[in-house]
Amino acid sequence: MHVNVRQIDNFQSANYSVPLDMSCERDCDWTEPEIWNTGVASSVMLVQVYYRYPSILQVPFAANELADGRRLLSAATIFRNEPF
Repeated sequence: MHVNVRQIDNFQSANYSVPLDMSCERDCDWTEPEIWNTGVASSVMLVQVYYRYPSILQVPFAANELADGRRLLSAATIFRNEPF
């Protein structure tokens, strides 16, 4: 599992990139370090989570299949911290 929590300037400045070399064929490592920055009051936060898991079913033309046969599950959300 790979988790990134970071502060961004505003909602429009969010960029979403996969921290994995998609051409890797075996035992791929994450290409970016994990980030854990909780921000300050009223800051805009971007949370990204990635998980690689083995696939039991072989589905042709699966967009989330990695070269090593595993699948990549990802989720992201953007929110503003409370003004504490």
